[in-house]
Amino acid sequence: MLLKRKTVTDAKTGQVEDAVVIRVCGSDGHPKNVTLTGSKAERYNQLDAAFKSFGGLFPSPRKGAFDSTDPLAWNVGQLAYTEANMLKKQRIPTIYEKVMPLSFEAPPWATSVETQVYDEIGVADVAASDSTDMPFADARFDRVVIEVKGGKIGYHYDIQELIESAQLKRPLSEMRMSAALNAYKRHLNMVALKGDTRTGQKGLWNQAGVTPVVATTGAWNYNGTDVLGIIDDLTKPIAAVYEATATNDFVTDIAMPLKLLSYLSSRMVTVTTGGVTIATPMTVLEYVKANNVSKLVGGIDIQFHGIPDDLKTDGTVNTAAGSSLSYAGTLKHDGNTGATVSSRTVFYAKNPERLVMHIPLPLTFLAPQPRNTDIVVPGRYRYTAPKLLFAKSMYYLDNCAYGDTAS
Repeated sequence: MLLKRKTVTDAKTGQVEDAVVIRVCGSDGHPKNVTLTGSKAERYNQLDAAFKSFGGLFPSPRKGAFDSTDPLAWNVGQLAYTEANMLKKQRIPTIYEKVMPLSFEAPPWATSVETQVYDEIGVADVAASDSTDMPFADARFDRVVIEVKGGKIGYHYDIQELIESAQLKRPLSEMRMSAALNAYKRHLNMVALKGDTRTGQKGLWNQAGVTPVVATTGAWNYNGTDVLGIIDDLTKPIAAVYEATATNDFVTDIAMPLKLLSYLSSRMVTVTTGGVTIATPMTVLEYVKANNVSKLVGGIDIQFHGIPDDLKTDGTVNTAAGSSLSYAGTLKHDGNTGATVSSRTVFYAKNPERLVMHIPLPLTFLAPQPRNTDIVVPGRYRYTAPKLLFAKSMYYLDNCAYGDTAS
């Protein structure tokens, strides 16, 4: 229920903004006062207006029968608190937020995002003082247009649930909102990693313009594979990106199947001296992280990302081509028979000027709407697929796992 409205001053910016103080039932069942400011206060006002428009859907309290607090006020405050509390809890990094450069600069109404890619041309040269020739420099521009797509997800409460919540002073369940938020994140995660075949969108591991290369050694998660061969497989692409981009870009991130990451994070680097094999204090990943072009020249600590396999609805691993990094590769060693797909490792510069995914509108819930005997809270968002702006800033290495897939 609403206790009062007031204005507060932001301690950091000094900006004065409206706030509402509401009394709600906490998750422990005890009442508590909560102050909503900024966008949360605006959301409260939206909910307040929406619920008041429902009119006679909520019964007026009868004197002496139960608490005389207006059920509408209770539901508005409780739902506003539930949303604010749930959104706060969901600010946990997910895979796509870790591996993909995200941009929120485009406005929510954008139907496309245009990026200008330019290249400098021209070479200065020695010239005599009386020469009339003049070499000129120029900049060549290319336009890259990325289409913005729209998505929807919502949640709902039954009228009876809201009435009981108000009269019994029982907190609303956060489970439905949590499910909606997780569904939104799963969708963006899918688009960011593997794209969407329904809309022709490409993801992190299937960008057009990147020519995959087969791993020289491969079988990284096999105990019999030479450690130096694995290290060579991992460090060559890092140097290749640096050279291919004319020393402009460094590999900052490496994404591989989670099974490979788990194995390499515990496989120790060994040296053989006088016929005796000795394990060093470093794992393969530790050694590669400390000894590569990005680190030695650019001072960059490469971040390794383990991408779990995609699961079907029954909990089994999805082995379809391109479903995960374990099945995203297209190249195999000569003579390697079996499945037609293989694992892939992605080396790339995590830089929004090289690779970017736009989110013009993060998931935003609209005002509640009555539908039959439900109160529906629709949500919408707008996004683009990842766009690789410079193909040479990314490197695909295939057939890295033992056999055709990580095992």
